Amino acid sequence: MTPFRSHLILFTITISIILICIGSIFIRFGFHQELVRDKTNGVRIIMVLMFQYLVGDPIKFIIIAVDRTIWPRDHYVPDMDKSRPEYDREDFLVQKVERQRRNLLITSQYRNEKLNEMYKEISRDLWLFGRYYLWLMLAMLATWEPRVYRSSDMIKKLMLFNHTDYYGLQELVHINQLFDYIEINLINTFDTNSTTPGTTFTSPPWVHAEQWVMLGVIRVRQLRRSNRKIGWGDPEYTDSSYLPGWQKPYKVVPYEDLHWRVTRPWVPMKWMAIDSFLLNFHHIGFFDYYPELRGYSTLLSRSKVSTKMVLDFLTEQHWLTRNTSAIFIDFTMYNVDMNLFSVITLRLEQLPFGGVLPHVGVEGYVLLRDFDHLKWYDLFVYMIYILVLLQFGKATVNKVWYDSRTLKNVWNIMDLLIFGLNAVVLWVMFFRASLVRSMLKNVSVFGNMDFVDFRRGSRLEGLVHMLIGVLICLTTLRLWRILQFANVFHLFNQTLRMAWQPVVSMAMMILIFLFGFCMMMVIINGNNSIYFNRFFQSLITCMCFSFGFSSHIHPSEMFHGGKAIGLILYAILGFFICTVLINVFVAMINNYFTIAKERRDLEEVQHLDFFQFLRVEYQGLFDFYRRLPCFRRGYKRNKRTVGQNISITTDYVERKIRFQLRRKKIKIVDEAKEESDFQMRGEQLLLVGEHMETQLELLRLRLFGEKAEEATRPKQKWRLFSRA
Repeated sequence: MTPFRSHLILFTITISIILICIGSIFIRFGFHQELVRDKTNGVRIIMVLMFQYLVGDPIKFIIIAVDRTIWPRDHYVPDMDKSRPEYDREDFLVQKVERQRRNLLITSQYRNEKLNEMYKEISRDLWLFGRYYLWLMLAMLATWEPRVYRSSDMIKKLMLFNHTDYYGLQELVHINQLFDYIEINLINTFDTNSTTPGTTFTSPPWVHAEQWVMLGVIRVRQLRRSNRKIGWGDPEYTDSSYLPGWQKPYKVVPYEDLHWRVTRPWVPMKWMAIDSFLLNFHHIGFFDYYPELRGYSTLLSRSKVSTKMVLDFLTEQHWLTRNTSAIFIDFTMYNVDMNLFSVITLRLEQLPFGGVLPHVGVEGYVLLRDFDHLKWYDLFVYMIYILVLLQFGKATVNKVWYDSRTLKNVWNIMDLLIFGLNAVVLWVMFFRASLVRSMLKNVSVFGNMDFVDFRRGSRLEGLVHMLIGVLICLTTLRLWRILQFANVFHLFNQTLRMAWQPVVSMAMMILIFLFGFCMMMVIINGNNSIYFNRFFQSLITCMCFSFGFSSHIHPSEMFHGGKAIGLILYAILGFFICTVLINVFVAMINNYFTIAKERRDLEEVQHLDFFQFLRVEYQGLFDFYRRLPCFRRGYKRNKRTVGQNISITTDYVERKIRFQLRRKKIKIVDEAKEESDFQMRGEQLLLVGEHMETQLELLRLRLFGEKAEEATRPKQKWRLFSRA
């Protein structure tokens, strides 16, 4: 049995098994399935194929390698095929004509082996990274949700500003008004007596938008200072346990687990282990920085009566006092139609002089991205992206596996970093999906009577966005390295290599001056302007003003220290920083760019460029596109003879040359380039001569036969177009 026949039999058996399995699936579940089930079955097939590709094939090859190592086999020598075709001189000449026809494009410029290997590696990297970058951008567009901003902005305005029957958070002038705001704006707005049915979690809709429902209950958390005095150091927040009314000493109350809503507001909060990793951050307030994993909290109820009782109890026991530094109101709403989670945090800061500062934070995320809810376009993009990522990882790992010296190259390390970062992003996305499902399960189990912190999922989603941003930056840098074959990228790279030391020195000088100026703005105007209240805010404001983004700041913000000082500050910011320092920085880069361009022109060597290499290396692909009807060029007579068309063309070229001479646009002739072009044309003429001789020899053989061709073949070694 021949190898082809055995392979054909194996292929037939494999296809038969696949068709039997698909037929069994259709017979078992029926041909007419829902669209969701079709997506699920398609995803399962892809997952099985990926499991075979990533896990099954390595295990199979390991077993085969162990088998061949322990029980080695004889070296297989295939038998000679006696029925193979015999080639004569005519077939040899046909192959020679085809080879010479392809060699017509190859001149001495193509014989630089080092340059050809570099271009070949660039073409492989460009194909590998180009398609990976393309599908990465498409995958990011598939995850983009343009409706999130509008939804978050609407919720923020409804919570912060006044409207028909409710008032906004910014109307609070004292901390004692907080409980009234909670009752009116957060409890009454989720009308439990509404005729609109809730979701599967039996949650009442929001009166402002019935598509929104609340998941869980509202949590109110406060941070208390251990001392009301404010010094130079960071504030100290108490974490001791108290009895109701902030009384000491603390003692365990009987049946505390049954009356936890009564004792919990006076006991420090308890956190899970995962919260120390996901929620260990500080809220950036107007007056101070507030930690998330500290404070005292209480949970409200879903009914109006129970919530009123809780708020009355907290008011009677003076839960909010002058030691309260900040209050945080956390809850989560879900829009079923948009599949959107809105994690809301209302913050009210109590200042040392009695006032309050409100803030509304709304983070909107699509935390549920099941395959059943994805569009066909998004599902297709994700699948192709995973396949391209696997090919990219395989090429990267193979390069390092077979040659460990490639790890010394920083670009190969960047390739491994890109692949590893992709794996981390996928792992975080799957972990976030499983975490959100578990939290939704808790909501359904506890019946919306407990607080479920969906900020864990939102923090993971934010981490995914940051990792994707870093991933796009690294991939763009890698493409920058590949595009060095182009003169523009190469010239800019040479400019950075030459000018990095003076540019860094100039940048450091600008930053030092800018830091000093921003510190001066904070000292003079910080107490009277929000734009210069803190150092980093002042730095951002000055940088925006320097680069032209000055619509949000008025010059009067700089005149709080007096008109004379304000005029000096405005002149320094508007003229010295914007005009002098920035222009000097740009002019320095421009000068080095000009020097690099002149050096390139002086040292320029005529060699093969990348596109000429592609034209020869992938000639079949170019020929295929040239044969397409849209690219095919035909000869048009225009009711004239060939001689007339040639004469018209030559007259047009002569008129163009005379016009250029009159305009004096003829460039200076480069003798080295002219000599190189002349040598290339001579080599092409020799190649054409050899090709024509071979064609004549083939024609003579077909017309007169092999014997006549041998009799008429010239015996001398020198020929007309030979280079020997």
